[in-house]
Amino acid sequence: MSNIYGALPLYQIHFFIRSNRMDDTLLARTRHSIISPKVYWEGEMFADELNSDKELMNLLEKVIREEGDIFVDPLPNGVRIYSKWRSQRSLKISADTLKVYNMIAKHIKRHIRM
Repeated sequence: MSNIYGALPLYQIHFFIRSNRMDDTLLARTRHSIISPKVYWEGEMFADELNSDKELMNLLEKVIREEGDIFVDPLPNGVRIYSKWRSQRSLKISADTLKVYNMIAKHIKRHIRM
């Protein structure tokens, strides 16, 4: 039996919002159950803000099974939003998923400007 080494054809789509400062309070991620479409954000105050956005939560319930958990990570020069790794054959994103990412980005931009 031989081992296969090298790069795997897996990709992860990242959305990046630039910022001049790092804000650890923006750390958040979704949680969901496989048997239920209910979704919630886990994290600090920023997660509470996302949980209170009813339009975002309704859209998330529609896309969470296909998209998987969504992560918001603060970095020294901005904030990134991303989800699961995908094979090159399933590298696609729906219009509703793009709306979700845009809504999260708006919350991040509002938080950065405060």
